[in-house]
Amino acid sequence: MTQKRKIGLLIIVFVALICIYMWVRAWNQSEQAQANTMIRITDIGNC
Repeated sequence: MTQKRKIGLLIIVFVALICIYMWVRAWNQSEQAQANTMIRITDIGNC
């Protein structure tokens, strides 16, 4: 394996990891937002 191919592979893996990390963070935030709306709905119901 040449040095250039090694660096290219590292960059691809690095970018893929960042994409997965961003996707997981966005997914967690959307889940939290759904939980918050559920809490608000139950709060309105309690009033």
